[in-house]
Amino acid sequence: MNLKELLHIWLADNFSLNVEIGILFIFIFIVLGILFFIMKMFGIKNLFFNETELNITLGGIGNIKIKPNHEAAQIAHKAWSELITRKAGLQFDSEHDIIIEIYNSWYQLFAEIRTLIKQIPASHLKNKNTKKLIDLLVDSLNKGLRPHLTKWQARFRSA
Repeated sequence: MNLKELLHIWLADNFSLNVEIGILFIFIFIVLGILFFIMKMFGIKNLFFNETELNITLGGIGNIKIKPNHEAAQIAHKAWSELITRKAGLQFDSEHDIIIEIYNSWYQLFAEIRTLIKQIPASHLKNKNTKKLIDLLVDSLNKGLRPHLTKWQARFRSA
């Protein structure tokens, strides 16, 4: 089977738009319609985002359970990506790590998380799960990164 058998749209010689819809396309459309109807009837709002539990050790923040909407899931994924791909998210190795690189990574992570918080649409601020995500991100800055950076980074950079 190819795409032409599902849906074929073309411009004819007389500049008319022709559309041919295959039976499989109609079947898929009907199944999606029935699924949408069932979701509405039973009050199912989202099939793709389930409740997620996170355990954040940065600053002893602890566990959080959220059921994210699409935007919150995107922001959470970006924050997670920032954390796991930076020196700030890895265990310090005194034999191989360079302190200046660690502090630069923490400083950049701080700026990135702040940017991610600002990207959350204001229309989602009333959503309790989005609020949990915001609280988690703010706590990661204010309880995780900021205390250490305030105490040690200035001493290190001035030395």
